[in-house]
Amino acid sequence: MKTMGFKHAKIDRSSAGAIGALVAIWLTLIIWNNIKGQAATNNQSKCSDRQFRCGNGACIHSSFVCDAQLDCDDGSDEFPEICNSTCIK
Repeated sequence: MKTMGFKHAKIDRSSAGAIGALVAIWLTLIIWNNIKGQAATNNQSKCSDRQFRCGNGACIHSSFVCDAQLDCDDGSDEFPEICNSTCIK
């Protein structure tokens, strides 16, 4: 059997534990980013006629717009550009 020239590295138990912890953190971050990506995709569905689309894609009831309370996570329901217009209220 011919080898490809790779040498086996010795890994002691403390290194193996640290490597395992890093792999676990890395996998957790991948899963978390995947979940966040799915949530963002779900938020970008079409809002109904009685809803306002927040800057992050979430939908809230239009009565929550310009009510001096931040209902969108990004605060876009209280932006002056929106609340000072005569189209929404």
